[in-house]
Amino acid sequence: MVTFHGPIAAQNFTDYTLSQFKQVLFDAQAATIAAPPAFETAEGRAERDNRITVITPGVAEGKLIGGNLSLMVKLVGTPYEPDYRGNILILEDVSEAPYRIDGMLTHLKLAGKLQQLAGIAFGKCSDCEIDGNSLSIEQVLNDHLQPLGIPVIRGLMIGHIDDLATIPIGVRARLDTSQPAIQLLESGVS
Repeated sequence: MVTFHGPIAAQNFTDYTLSQFKQVLFDAQAATIAAPPAFETAEGRAERDNRITVITPGVAEGKLIGGNLSLMVKLVGTPYEPDYRGNILILEDVSEAPYRIDGMLTHLKLAGKLQQLAGIAFGKCSDCEIDGNSLSIEQVLNDHLQPLGIPVIRGLMIGHIDDLATIPIGVRARLDTSQPAIQLLESGVS
């Protein structure tokens, strides 16, 4: 069964969020999702909020699994744990310190889950600031995900943010790090 990771009815939809929502739920076709909204470049202006970072280049195909990192860790070993083998893991989180992100990724790695993946797309980690002497989120992600040797991208419009993509969990998709988005290979609706 396909489920959807995205906006909730109680929030106001930005133009971007509504466009992504409609594209995934109302257009019964494959789509490109989670790319950052358009940014108007001009002299002296740089996009700071929605930059895409390639951690490990490459192309991966598989079913989309995932969601909130802290919840994914809690599913390990339960009957509700998704199948990681050959799939693309979508992750985001909110209000987690870098050392906690480090611990959760360590748990997934020690459980053998990260090594089974075809690729990883990390969205936003909202309110995940450094508190005191700590590694940054970027350092933690690089340390854990780069050695996997699979395509990994960070900064997609997934998470607890205003401009939010709707992700159809369970559909086949392609992650190409040269394209800052996820290409759905099938529709999430019929």
